[in-house]
Amino acid sequence: MKMILKILSIRPFVWILSFILLSGLVFGITIKKENPNKDKLLLEIITYVLDRGHFDPKDINDLFSENVYMSYLENIDGQHRFFLKSDIRAFNAYRYRIDDEIKNTQVEFFNLSFGKLMERMSQVEGFYKSLLETPF
Repeated sequence: MKMILKILSIRPFVWILSFILLSGLVFGITIKKENPNKDKLLLEIITYVLDRGHFDPKDINDLFSENVYMSYLENIDGQHRFFLKSDIRAFNAYRYRIDDEIKNTQVEFFNLSFGKLMERMSQVEGFYKSLLETPF
């Protein structure tokens, strides 16, 4: 019961963190040439908020990583429309490393997952276009 309450108390925070990181990646990819240290700054701000600025500071550890990992994937592909099993297997290497990436101001997992999402979305778009062009 305590574990469920702990996960439920982390859930809104994970949503906010996922939104901030995904927004940073989306806008960071389009404006990448302007400031290469933006991702690092964003992670430093998130780490500060997690450690000192939040009313209930969270430990950034493997449990935190797993919760962020699961919530993040659920948020970006909850209906399992885009990622393949092979993609998820590749992402699983990061399940317990997100905390380390945050502490080291790296965004390798989020870059990988976002790039793969964009790739899969363009593939799906190609499928739809080919269906529309095919005569019945």
